[in-house]
Amino acid sequence: QAVVLACGLAVFAGPLGRDSPLVFPLLALPSFVLALLAMRGGILASSTGVLALALAAAYGTARGYGPFAAQGAHAGSLALWSYVTAQACTNLLICGMGMALQSSQRQFEAFLRNTADGILVIDEQGRVLHANAMSRTMLGLEAAMVTGRRANEVLRGDAGAIATLIAAGGASS
Repeated sequence: QAVVLACGLAVFAGPLGRDSPLVFPLLALPSFVLALLAMRGGILASSTGVLALALAAAYGTARGYGPFAAQGAHAGSLALWSYVTAQACTNLLICGMGMALQSSQRQFEAFLRNTADGILVIDEQGRVLHANAMSRTMLGLEAAMVTGRRANEVLRGDAGAIATLIAAGGASS
């Protein structure tokens, strides 16, 4: 949030002239920082950052500083409103996607934990990413002995042949 506020103050509080080559990079930088805040800190951290940026931008524009002040009162207000709205909406979308992803991950983990079936999650290289409790019971192995290993090292018999096929990228010979 401090980086977002610093960018806002640098652009809108007067230290940089409107013609400075740093104005537009400093206008864009908060977008990336706010996206990071949205992904890592959630909606409260992101919204606080947007609020700090909006306050700095509104204060500076009202005092005649920053790129939006040079456009006249109506056009400057519209540009300021558009800038702050774009920042806020982008961060709300990122927060929404992050919450949906977390919900999906929780549902998937609950499914793996509660199903009566043995399930192995195997990546494209044939490594076991996850083995639920039932699959470990069926294989007679501990979680540490399964996760991260190649599936064809863990599975035996016909299942081992399937794991080898998966590791080979699905090509049969």
